[in-house]
Amino acid sequence: MSFWPTTVSAGGQPCTPQVWCLSPAPPAPRPVQRDAITALEQTRLEGFRRGLVVMATGLGKTWLAAFDTARPQFRRVLFVAHREEILRQSLEVFRRVQPDADLGLYYGGAKQSGARILFAGVQTLAGNLDHIEPDRFDYIVIDEFHHAAARSYRRVIEHFQPGFMLGLTATPDRTDSADLLALCSDNLVYECPLTEGIERGDLSPFHYFGIADDVDYAPIPWRGGRFDPAALTQAVETQERAQHALDVWREKGGGRTLAFCVTVTHADFMAEFLRSNGVAAVAVHSGLSSAPRAGSVEQLRAGELQVICTVDMFNEGLVVPEIDTVLMLRPTESPVVFLQQLGRGLRRSAGKDVLTAIDFIGNHRSFLVKPRTLLALGTGLPAGTDKVLRAMRTGDFDLPPGCLATYDVELVDILRALSRVGARSALEDYCRSYTDEHGYRPSAVQAYEAGYNPSSARAGYGHWFAFLDDLGLLGEQERQVVRRHGDVLAGIERNRSPSHTSW
Repeated sequence: MSFWPTTVSAGGQPCTPQVWCLSPAPPAPRPVQRDAITALEQTRLEGFRRGLVVMATGLGKTWLAAFDTARPQFRRVLFVAHREEILRQSLEVFRRVQPDADLGLYYGGAKQSGARILFAGVQTLAGNLDHIEPDRFDYIVIDEFHHAAARSYRRVIEHFQPGFMLGLTATPDRTDSADLLALCSDNLVYECPLTEGIERGDLSPFHYFGIADDVDYAPIPWRGGRFDPAALTQAVETQERAQHALDVWREKGGGRTLAFCVTVTHADFMAEFLRSNGVAAVAVHSGLSSAPRAGSVEQLRAGELQVICTVDMFNEGLVVPEIDTVLMLRPTESPVVFLQQLGRGLRRSAGKDVLTAIDFIGNHRSFLVKPRTLLALGTGLPAGTDKVLRAMRTGDFDLPPGCLATYDVELVDILRALSRVGARSALEDYCRSYTDEHGYRPSAVQAYEAGYNPSSARAGYGHWFAFLDDLGLLGEQERQVVRRHGDVLAGIERNRSPSHTSW
């Protein structure tokens, strides 16, 4: 027998917080949450004490946790996140599902440690582990689990010994290649990616437009997988680029818009420019010049504001189904951040048939990460540069019905020329592009999973690491090891990879 309420309420369908308040009936899981709950039940029956659930933004991961922890055997529950706003929003979700539960915050100066269900900031928690027994909690939820490779998260995960630990994330890939699934006993309990959420009707389809940027990115210093922030800010804060963004927004987007900017000053610059052109806009960020966050969000929802210009603070935790347009005015070197920003507008709301995403693409190889991520989203497979460029030209990204992705024609030629500079083979082009986009070199396994054969490097170089050394993609310590012990590495590679399947 199911433990959750059988009365279907607003919790059964996507809705706004106002609808929640008007509905007297207790919430019930939506179908996607029911599927995940069933999978969690099964994984515990199989003896697992940890598990990862991957659900796209907007599918109700916090609601899932609130429903699953409502079982009588889970007397003491810990919910961990890295930002106060996420903790407070999550507490309110739990309050809806478990109205009689004793809920408390453990963040900064608020330490209601005696609460049965505790919502804790990871930094506060990590600094007080000596005062908390490892077996204190029956169930631990780690929200935004893609952050779990960070030292503070690892300390928390390694300290506690709960009956069950649930990792929740919408974006499982990490730019540092940390093996997050290993932290959950290699147990992927349930997965509903963004594309499936759209196909199920739980998320809005999107129309994505890749726009050729006016900015010349070639002279902007590129270090450690990112543009120099000061030089980048100076390059994008121009009247010409702002006017271009406004023109495209008026042509293709409009409506309630979230605009992602490079820095605080860029957000202020764009908000002022938009206001001077008759657009109701504010900048919301961590700086002193920020407009009030909560009030601005409510004004956007009510239609009193048209645009909120922000930096990174809305990548996670923002729940505004009414967003009509996402305006990407900053380079995004991380696939995770790119999908987070796209996901801000994918929640369904009355009157919204489709999300419009407007993305400015520049003349630098790092911008290939965006179409590469879209193609992987559609096909479910990593894609090489040639396939990405072909998709950009044809628009065939294999996205769900109702979605489309188009790019300005000149972008294909620009990015093709940049991707092929100095490349002697497709494998070399992949390795150089990957390093440019991520700030670190790929592994042989990553190359294989992207559709390349890393063992082909042996023909000209003897082994994989000699190939990377020749391309200049190794760090100084790695280079010294390869040059001293190259024969050993070559022997290991030959013995462990008699065929491509060993990669």
